[in-house]
Amino acid sequence: MEREKLNGSTYDGTVHTSFGGVGRNIADSINRLGTDCLLITAVGHDLQGRMIAESISKKFRVKNPYDYNKITKIDKLSTIRESETEGVQFVSNQSTSSCLVLLDEQGDCRLIVGDLIVNQSIDRSLIMKYESEIVRAPIIIIDANLPMETLNLILKLAGEHKIPSK
Repeated sequence: MEREKLNGSTYDGTVHTSFGGVGRNIADSINRLGTDCLLITAVGHDLQGRMIAESISKKFRVKNPYDYNKITKIDKLSTIRESETEGVQFVSNQSTSSCLVLLDEQGDCRLIVGDLIVNQSIDRSLIMKYESEIVRAPIIIIDANLPMETLNLILKLAGEHKIPSK
């Protein structure tokens, strides 16, 4: 990697696309252990946002994100109704969060470029919309890429209701 000059040229490589994000990955792991969870998040009104929505159950309880049989038809993706996506805020003027991770020949991370602006849409109003679910949760797991006001609100709710949070 260090011997290559980053001069705007195209270089041979392998590109892999997958769903991710700390919160989504943890929710997926919890689901794989046989427990439902509510993923509160924001996505853009774009193909990636619809693909994420399609990879999650009707009530946005995470299910197998690797079932690509369900996300191969774009016409099917366009039928997702926002009313079926509990916990998810679709943001019309933002792209769904994405990261480009550049690895070297050994698989070590050399560079990450992230577009995480849509996370700023996870705000007080979205959290309060799900307050009753949050305060009944046995545990709250928070992605630290949220606005500070949102993090403080979630931690305040957790503290008031004596819910462990990580």
